[in-house]
Amino acid sequence: MNLMKHIFCYTVLLGSADVLAAQNCNNGGNVASQLHPANTSHEKDVKRDMTSSDPTTNVVIQGQGYIQSSQLIKCDDFDSQSRTKTPTFKSFSNSNINSQSKTFNGKKFYKIVGTADAFVNKYAYIYFRYSDNNNSAKGPYELGNQNGSILGENTYTQGLRIYDLAVAFEKAPIDPIEVPVIIGTLDVSWTKKLVGQDNSYTTSTTQRAEIRLIVNPVVEKTCTVNNPVVTLPTISVATLNNQGDTAAKTNFTIVATCGESLANIGLNSIVVDNSDVDAQSANAKNGILVNTASSQASKNVAIQMYEDTTNQPVRFGLEQDFGKTTMGVNPTARRNYYAKYYKLDSTPTQAGKITSTATIMVTYK
Repeated sequence: MNLMKHIFCYTVLLGSADVLAAQNCNNGGNVASQLHPANTSHEKDVKRDMTSSDPTTNVVIQGQGYIQSSQLIKCDDFDSQSRTKTPTFKSFSNSNINSQSKTFNGKKFYKIVGTADAFVNKYAYIYFRYSDNNNSAKGPYELGNQNGSILGENTYTQGLRIYDLAVAFEKAPIDPIEVPVIIGTLDVSWTKKLVGQDNSYTTSTTQRAEIRLIVNPVVEKTCTVNNPVVTLPTISVATLNNQGDTAAKTNFTIVATCGESLANIGLNSIVVDNSDVDAQSANAKNGILVNTASSQASKNVAIQMYEDTTNQPVRFGLEQDFGKTTMGVNPTARRNYYAKYYKLDSTPTQAGKITSTATIMVTYK
């Protein structure tokens, strides 16, 4: 009889051990909650349609005064038996925010990383405070609070409230931005006490919170380029005797003046001969422009164009670095060139007129 009692008690303990196992409540979160990644409401947007009066650096974009995301976690299969609840919000856990910080307008913003937008990852920072979405909740807590514990009602749901949301850019965006930003992970665990017993078990779940960053630059990304007429001096035919001889170096500068959204931006350029667009021709490879003079044209003298910094002929049709724009409202970049007469062959130099036209196309990188 004593042996049978011992066996019976042992069986009950096995059953209790199975009940004590932790359970998960992974139902994908509550899509209707504003900060849920699948929610498309505009309440979670941080949006700015930029204007020409916006600064070119240290741009701070304010979001909503607060975002109330009720029942971001909703564990529907968790019943109403006695329990304790422990919710935490971790802004640096499985998010697009890291601990690198910078101060804007007297507040500590934290670096945005790992989004689908390279410009945001390089230049953007975020600030907000957070609390439970219950009006009687403690807080709000500062972003960067490593404890992350927030008060929650003792229910099977958990919400989140975000205050004073703002995004700052070290450098003003020049391209449109629309990108989601995961701002942290809400984690909740419930310890449930079994009715009539001292045993308990834990149910837990997590849900990421997301805002959406939208920036529309309205300042046009354009540059104007000056159109100089370069006049070489008149020289004697005796100056050019042999094929490849050059003379009468004449300097000129091309200046690109851009909109303020293109301050401190690298530019590229392509030079083409208006009368010879074949970038693979011998003339194009050696910066020699076709003489288009309509009357009294010289037959064996042309104009050759050079890069001033390298003293090498310009390679027509090939994209090259033009330089970097300055800072300020009307940033500029300039490139120095020079032109010379060039003897095309070894026959006696023929006097005459020389007219050539080149086009320089400037683009931003």
